[in-house]
Amino acid sequence: MYESMFSKGLIDLKNKSASPNELFDSVASVAHEKGYASQDYEKGLEDRESKFPTGLIFPSLTLALPHVDPEFIVKPFIYVVRTDTALAWKQMGDMKPMSTRNFLFLGIKEPSKQVGLLAQIMAAFKEQSFVDSFLRTVDTNKMYSLLTDQFTKISMN
Repeated sequence: MYESMFSKGLIDLKNKSASPNELFDSVASVAHEKGYASQDYEKGLEDRESKFPTGLIFPSLTLALPHVDPEFIVKPFIYVVRTDTALAWKQMGDMKPMSTRNFLFLGIKEPSKQVGLLAQIMAAFKEQSFVDSFLRTVDTNKMYSLLTDQFTKISMN
Protein backbone atom coordinates (compact mmCIF):
# COMPACT_ATOMS: atom_id res chain seq x y z
CA MET A 1 0.00 0.00 0.00
CA TYR A 2 0.96 3.58 -0.69
CA GLU A 3 0.58 4.69 2.91
CA SER A 4 3.52 2.45 3.84
CA MET A 5 5.63 5.17 2.18
CA PHE A 6 4.80 7.42 5.15
CA SER A 7 6.24 7.06 8.64
CA LYS A 8 5.66 9.23 11.69
CA GLY A 9 9.45 9.22 12.11
CA LEU A 10 9.78 10.91 8.70
CA ILE A 11 7.54 13.90 9.40
CA ASP A 12 9.29 17.08 10.57
CA LEU A 13 6.96 20.07 10.75
CA LYS A 14 9.39 22.35 12.65
CA ASN A 15 12.62 22.07 10.69
CA LYS A 16 15.09 24.85 11.52
CA SER A 17 17.12 24.68 8.28
CA ALA A 18 18.03 28.10 6.89
CA SER A 19 19.28 26.91 3.47
CA PRO A 20 18.71 24.06 1.02
CA ASN A 21 22.07 22.52 1.98
CA GLU A 22 21.14 22.56 5.68
CA LEU A 23 17.81 20.97 4.80
CA PHE A 24 19.47 18.24 2.70
CA ASP A 25 21.89 17.53 5.56
CA SER A 26 19.06 17.35 8.09
CA VAL A 27 16.89 15.07 5.95
CA ALA A 28 19.78 12.86 4.81
CA SER A 29 20.99 12.32 8.38
CA VAL A 30 17.60 11.09 9.55
CA ALA A 31 16.84 9.06 6.40
CA HIS A 32 20.22 7.30 6.59
CA GLU A 33 20.04 6.76 10.37
CA LYS A 34 16.57 5.18 10.07
CA GLY A 35 17.66 2.88 7.24
CA TYR A 36 15.76 4.53 4.37
CA ALA A 37 18.66 6.02 2.41
CA SER A 38 22.32 5.31 1.69
CA GLN A 39 25.21 7.28 3.11
CA ASP A 40 25.55 9.15 -0.21
CA TYR A 41 21.89 10.27 -0.20
CA GLU A 42 22.72 13.90 0.66
CA LYS A 43 25.13 14.22 -2.27
CA GLY A 44 22.51 12.58 -4.51
CA LEU A 45 19.94 15.19 -3.43
CA GLU A 46 22.30 18.10 -4.06
CA ASP A 47 23.37 16.81 -7.47
CA ARG A 48 19.88 16.00 -8.72
CA GLU A 49 18.24 19.17 -7.42
CA SER A 50 20.92 21.33 -9.08
CA LYS A 51 20.19 19.69 -12.47
CA PHE A 52 16.45 19.00 -12.13
CA PRO A 53 14.77 21.41 -9.68
CA THR A 54 11.58 20.19 -8.02
CA GLY A 55 9.71 23.32 -6.92
CA LEU A 56 6.00 23.60 -7.72
CA ILE A 57 3.70 26.58 -7.34
CA PHE A 58 0.06 25.81 -6.62
CA PRO A 59 -2.64 28.47 -6.11
CA SER A 60 -2.45 28.30 -2.28
CA LEU A 61 0.99 26.91 -1.55
CA THR A 62 4.46 26.26 -2.85
CA LEU A 63 5.97 22.80 -2.55
CA ALA A 64 9.18 21.03 -3.51
CA LEU A 65 9.51 17.31 -4.25
CA PRO A 66 13.24 16.57 -3.95
CA HIS A 67 14.23 13.07 -5.01
CA VAL A 68 17.28 11.09 -6.09
CA ASP A 69 18.21 8.21 -8.34
CA PRO A 70 17.11 4.80 -6.98
CA GLU A 71 20.60 3.65 -6.00
CA PHE A 72 20.50 6.08 -3.04
CA ILE A 73 17.29 4.55 -1.64
CA VAL A 74 17.36 1.55 0.71
CA LYS A 75 13.58 1.33 1.20
CA PRO A 76 10.81 3.53 -0.25
CA PHE A 77 9.66 6.56 1.71
CA ILE A 78 8.10 10.01 1.60
CA TYR A 79 9.72 12.35 4.12
CA VAL A 80 7.47 15.33 4.93
CA VAL A 81 9.28 18.49 6.01
CA ARG A 82 8.05 22.00 6.79
CA THR A 83 10.72 24.57 7.52
CA ASP A 84 10.30 27.46 9.96
CA THR A 85 11.36 29.91 7.24
CA ALA A 86 10.87 29.84 3.49
CA LEU A 87 13.90 28.57 1.55
CA ALA A 88 14.96 29.78 -1.89
CA TRP A 89 14.24 27.06 -4.45
CA LYS A 90 13.89 26.66 -8.20
CA GLN A 91 10.79 25.64 -10.12
CA MET A 92 10.47 22.32 -11.86
CA GLY A 93 10.82 22.70 -15.61
CA ASP A 94 11.84 26.32 -16.09
CA MET A 95 14.25 26.74 -13.11
CA LYS A 96 12.70 30.11 -12.19
CA PRO A 97 13.30 31.21 -8.59
CA MET A 98 10.65 30.61 -5.94
CA SER A 99 10.58 29.87 -2.23
CA THR A 100 8.83 27.30 -0.08
CA ARG A 101 8.52 25.91 3.42
CA ASN A 102 6.86 22.65 2.31
CA PHE A 103 8.81 19.61 1.14
CA LEU A 104 8.01 16.03 0.27
CA PHE A 105 11.28 14.13 -0.15
CA LEU A 106 10.46 11.17 -2.39
CA GLY A 107 12.49 8.02 -1.81
CA ILE A 108 11.61 5.99 -4.89
CA LYS A 109 13.20 2.60 -5.56
CA GLU A 110 11.10 1.73 -8.61
CA PRO A 111 11.51 4.47 -11.25
CA SER A 112 8.48 3.11 -13.13
CA LYS A 113 6.28 4.17 -10.21
CA GLN A 114 7.55 7.75 -10.09
CA VAL A 115 5.08 9.07 -12.67
CA GLY A 116 2.11 7.63 -10.78
CA LEU A 117 3.36 9.01 -7.49
CA LEU A 118 3.90 12.48 -8.95
CA ALA A 119 0.43 12.39 -10.54
CA GLN A 120 -1.13 11.50 -7.17
CA ILE A 121 0.73 14.30 -5.41
CA MET A 122 -0.18 16.85 -8.09
CA ALA A 123 -3.84 15.84 -7.91
CA ALA A 124 -3.92 16.09 -4.12
CA PHE A 125 -2.33 19.54 -4.03
CA LYS A 126 -4.86 20.80 -6.58
CA GLU A 127 -7.67 19.94 -4.13
CA GLN A 128 -8.23 23.05 -2.02
CA SER A 129 -9.70 21.16 0.95
CA PHE A 130 -6.60 18.91 1.13
CA VAL A 131 -4.25 21.92 0.80
CA ASP A 132 -6.11 23.76 3.58
CA SER A 133 -5.80 20.72 5.87
CA PHE A 134 -2.14 20.21 4.94
CA LEU A 135 -1.26 23.84 5.73
CA ARG A 136 -3.26 23.84 8.99
CA THR A 137 -1.74 20.62 10.31
CA VAL A 138 1.09 21.17 12.79
CA ASP A 139 0.92 17.87 14.68
CA THR A 140 2.93 14.87 13.43
CA ASN A 141 0.21 12.30 14.18
CA LYS A 142 -2.46 14.40 12.46
CA MET A 143 -0.20 14.94 9.42
CA TYR A 144 0.45 11.20 9.22
CA SER A 145 -3.30 10.52 9.30
CA LEU A 146 -4.04 13.23 6.72
CA LEU A 147 -1.45 11.87 4.29
CA THR A 148 -2.23 8.18 4.70
CA ASP A 149 -5.94 8.93 4.28
CA GLN A 150 -5.24 10.95 1.12
CA PHE A 151 -2.73 8.59 -0.48
CA THR A 152 -3.88 4.99 -0.52
CA LYS A 153 -3.88 3.94 -4.17
CA ILE A 154 -0.32 3.28 -5.33
CA SER A 155 2.02 0.54 -4.19
CA MET A 156 5.62 1.70 -4.12
CA ASN A 157 7.50 -1.48 -3.19
